[in-house]
Amino acid sequence: MAAHTPPIALPTPGSAGFSPALVRAVYAAPSLRGWQPDGTLLAVFLLALVARRGGVLIDVVREHGYPLPGVNRVMRTAVALAECVFGLETRTIHVAAHSTAADVSFEPRAACFVVTGLEDAPPPVLVKLRNEVASANKWVRPPLLVWVRSEDKADDSPPWLIDLFACSIVVVPEDIDPPPAGVESAALIPPDYVADLRTLLEITHVHPPLEVHISNLVAALSLHPALASSISARAEEALNRLIRAQRLLASPFDLPPNWEDNLHTWQHEVGNPNAAARRQVKATGGLSGGPGGVDTWARRAGEVPRTAAVVGPGCDEWYCLPENVAGAWALAVRHRVRVREPGQGALYQLNGTARERAAKVSKHEGSVKEAAGRRREVDQALEELLLTV
Repeated sequence: MAAHTPPIALPTPGSAGFSPALVRAVYAAPSLRGWQPDGTLLAVFLLALVARRGGVLIDVVREHGYPLPGVNRVMRTAVALAECVFGLETRTIHVAAHSTAADVSFEPRAACFVVTGLEDAPPPVLVKLRNEVASANKWVRPPLLVWVRSEDKADDSPPWLIDLFACSIVVVPEDIDPPPAGVESAALIPPDYVADLRTLLEITHVHPPLEVHISNLVAALSLHPALASSISARAEEALNRLIRAQRLLASPFDLPPNWEDNLHTWQHEVGNPNAAARRQVKATGGLSGGPGGVDTWARRAGEVPRTAAVVGPGCDEWYCLPENVAGAWALAVRHRVRVREPGQGALYQLNGTARERAAKVSKHEGSVKEAAGRRREVDQALEELLLTV
């Protein structure tokens, strides 16, 4: 069974209206003192924690031309959301143009890092962050990385830095309700609950025809004449998992009455190096069971376990739907896409120098109005791809 009982009654995964019910349960928690965190931001955090293929990038809209107060407001909200809803011990990292690599360090105790100023930081700081993330991904529970940045500088970041983030969201600071004084840290959605959702994600399937559709979407995005994109293999994997996570959280499915006991048994006996495997190692000399044994090869090769083996008999397999692709599409790829300005075609990219390309990009940046226009153009192009592919 789960190690900790959540302080509020959480809905059963797969139940009708699961996500709205989860948000209502969080809002009703006394520990929040009436604070109602932004529901969309809460859902994005949950999707990232369940998918576990990168962090969350929050683009802050500069409606009145003053980025710092808005970024700080959203940063405080992100920290409170991580600590007071998900119970994640959180650290903040602030960097700027004068920062050095020594300013970026991950503490092993922390479960979430909220970073600001990366859009202005020099390359050594960005490289150090990437190295810290690579090391933290080897922890038993990899931390969640959240980057809060000003939207007007969204096109400046290198693709390998963007690749650290599985999903993104655009927020208007004035629409975000900041946490009140005295709000308490509490795991309203505890790590064990998220771990159960992550296990259910492993048995959330994608039909081959839908996989082809997803592949066609990515190909069409890469070839779009008006957009420049950086879709890596990591990005495609994150997209696939976010689509499955969207199916898990947004669409109903049936679970047998004793699903929770069966799932925890499966987690203990199959999902982790465990006592049962060690017993099998002793019985077989270590060839079939245990970490690295023959019995683990299929799972390590990507074999999806049967639903009945994880949650028990009595329920059907569940598959992703086209609306789940639509629900995760912009979330997963918007931050990897920018408007291709004149002169940024393939031949220019091959023949122009790095300085010329940077000058060409900076020429079209800088104003709040232009940033909003680029965002609308990207959003419109992504929506058109969903309708036409």
